[in-house]
Amino acid sequence: MVRALRAGRIDVDVYKADQFNVSQDTLDPYRAVIIENLPAGVFGRTGMEQLAQYVEDLGGGLLLTGGKRSFGVGGYFNSPLDEILPVSMEIREEHRKNRLALAIALDRSGSMAAPVSGGKTKMDLANLGTAECVRLLSTGDSVAIIAVDSAPHTVQKLIPVKNAEAIANKALGIQSMGGGIFVYEALVAAGNELMKAEQSTKHIILFSDAADSKEPGAYKSLLAKYDKAGITVSVIGLGTVKDPDARLLEDIAKLGNGNIMFTQDAAELPRLFTEDTMSVARSSFVEKDEKTQPDGIAAQQLLDSRLIGDWGGAGFPKIDGYNLSYLKPEATMGVVTQDEYRAPLSAFWYRGLGRAAALTVEMDGEFSGDLIDWEGYSDFVITHARCLLGNESSNEVFVKIKREGQDAVATIDLDPDRPNRGGNEVPQMIVVPPGTDRQETINPDFVWVGPDTLQARFRLARMGTYRTLIKTGKREFQRGPALSLPYSPEFAPRPGMPSGKELLTEIASLTGGKVRTDVLEVFRNSPRSPKKVSLIPYLLGMTLLLLLIEIAGRRLSLWDYFASASLKAGQEDQSIQLSTAPKTKPVRRWKNRGWRKPKKEEPSPVVTTQKQQAEKKSTSKQEQPPSVDVFSQAKNRAKKRLD
Repeated sequence: MVRALRAGRIDVDVYKADQFNVSQDTLDPYRAVIIENLPAGVFGRTGMEQLAQYVEDLGGGLLLTGGKRSFGVGGYFNSPLDEILPVSMEIREEHRKNRLALAIALDRSGSMAAPVSGGKTKMDLANLGTAECVRLLSTGDSVAIIAVDSAPHTVQKLIPVKNAEAIANKALGIQSMGGGIFVYEALVAAGNELMKAEQSTKHIILFSDAADSKEPGAYKSLLAKYDKAGITVSVIGLGTVKDPDARLLEDIAKLGNGNIMFTQDAAELPRLFTEDTMSVARSSFVEKDEKTQPDGIAAQQLLDSRLIGDWGGAGFPKIDGYNLSYLKPEATMGVVTQDEYRAPLSAFWYRGLGRAAALTVEMDGEFSGDLIDWEGYSDFVITHARCLLGNESSNEVFVKIKREGQDAVATIDLDPDRPNRGGNEVPQMIVVPPGTDRQETINPDFVWVGPDTLQARFRLARMGTYRTLIKTGKREFQRGPALSLPYSPEFAPRPGMPSGKELLTEIASLTGGKVRTDVLEVFRNSPRSPKKVSLIPYLLGMTLLLLLIEIAGRRLSLWDYFASASLKAGQEDQSIQLSTAPKTKPVRRWKNRGWRKPKKEEPSPVVTTQKQQAEKKSTSKQEQPPSVDVFSQAKNRAKKRLD
C-alpha cells in the first residue's frame, strides 16, 4: 500500500501504532491519516476524539482499512470514530448465526463512586456499557445482570431480551455501595444464571477494579467446570496491568477463554463492553466458505465509485475475507460484495469540512486474496488517497492573526476583484482550542473595518496552540496561522499597569506583609499558618494533675490545714501587731500511722498600743461565757479518725 502511494507521488510517513502519539500537534503536518488494520484500543478515547476533530473541524482526511483487528472486532463500534466512518457496525438480526446467553457481573464497590469527567461516576459508565450490551442483543438472546460487592445482588435474572429498554433501565439504576468485589462470588452467581440457559453460546462479562478485586477463592476449579459447560469468561479491568489484582484478572480471562481489556479511562467502558459483546454475539469478520466460495468472495465495482475518481475498468478481484458492516444513509458505496450480505467493501463521504473512507477488506495480508496481484491495485489506492487529501481553496483571502494580551485579533483581506464584491457573503472563521479531549470550536463574528477588510476578535482562555481555519464555501476552506498563548491567562500583561515586582511590593505594603523574593529564605523561615491543634493531651494531663492533687490533699490533710489557716486569718484583729519574735507554725510529725501532738510553746511577749490595753482592761472586767473553739474540735475529730 505504501509503495502504491509513493508511486503516485504522494508523500507518506509510516509509523507503528506505539510510535505515534495522536494529537493536533502531531497531525498538523499531514492532510490525511490511514489506519491500516489496527484496533481502536491503540489510540484510546482521547486519540480517537482528536482524529474526529481533525476530520470534521480542520478538514483532514481519514481512511480505515479492514482486517481481523479493525472495524467491529477491533472495537470501533461506539467509539468516537464510529460517527466519522461511512459504515455502521451494529449487529443486525437477519445476520445472526448463533444465539447468546450473556451474564454481566458488575463491580459496585465503593471505589466505583469516584467521579470522572462529564459529571458521571465510574459506576454510571459501567452501567451505560451494560445497557449498550443489552441493546445489541435480540429477542433470541438472554441476559442476566448481577451487581457484586462482598456478595452478589441479582439485578436481573436470566430472561429473554424481549424488552431491551426495560432491562437497560434496570442496569442504569445500579448504585455504588459496599466494599471490594468478591470475584469468586461474582463468577458463581453469573454461572448459576447461565446454567439455566438454552442457548448454545454462554458468556460472562466480569467488570472489576484491577486494584480492589478480593476473595478469588477456588476460581481455577470453577473456571474448569465452566469450560466443560461451554461457558466463556471475559474480563474488563478498570486500571492497568501494573495494578495489584491485574494478574488475577488476566488469569481469569485466560482460563475462561475470553478477552482481557484494561483501561484507566472510565469513559472507555461503554466501548469495551460492546466490543466484547460483539465478538461473542457474532463474528463481524466474514471469511470465504471453502465449499461454496473456494476461489474467494466476489465483489463488484459500482458506478458511484467515479464520484471520487476513476481507477480503471477492470473488475474487482475476489477476496478471502472482509469486515461485515452497513452503509450509512448519506454515504456512497464504491464496491459491494456479491454474497448474501451485499456489504460495502469501499465507502466514502464528506464529514464536516473533511472526508472519511472505509475499505473493509484487508489491503495487504492473510485475507487479501487476489487483491494484492490485481492490476488496478495502485489506481484503487491512489484514488482513495487523493479523495482524502481534498482541495483547499485558492488563496483568495489573506489572513493574519496577532495577539493582544489575552485576546487574538484576526484580520482578513479579501480580493478587491472578487466576483461577489459588495455582496453579503462573509467567510466563516473556525478556531479549534487546545486540549487533550475534543474541544468545542470557537466561531468569532467578523465585522467590516474597510471595503475589503474583515476583523474578528476571540479570547485565548488557556495555554496551548489555537488552530484557525477560514471557510469560504460549502466545501472550501483555507487554513489560517496558528496562535499560541505562552503563559497562563492570569499572568497576562496588561497595558498601563505597573510591573509585576512593583505590583507585588505594593500589595505587600498595603496588607502589612513583606517582599520575599528568595525561595530558599522562604523555606528556611516559613510564615506561620493557622492549623488545628488537638487539646485532648493537654486536658488529659491537667485532669491527671488535679486528680493527684486532690488525693494528696485528702491523704495528707492539706485541706484541713488550709481551712484552719484561713480561719485564723479571719479571726485576727485588723490592728497592727508588732512581734518581737517570729511565730512558729505547729509541727506535725508522722509516727506509727498517727499524728504526734506538737509541744506547747511559751507565748512571745507582745507590745500593744495604749488604746488596745484600755480596751483589754474594759473587756476583762466583764463576765463572758467561754467561747467554742471550733478549730480544736475539728483537730480532735481528725486525730480520732487517724488513730
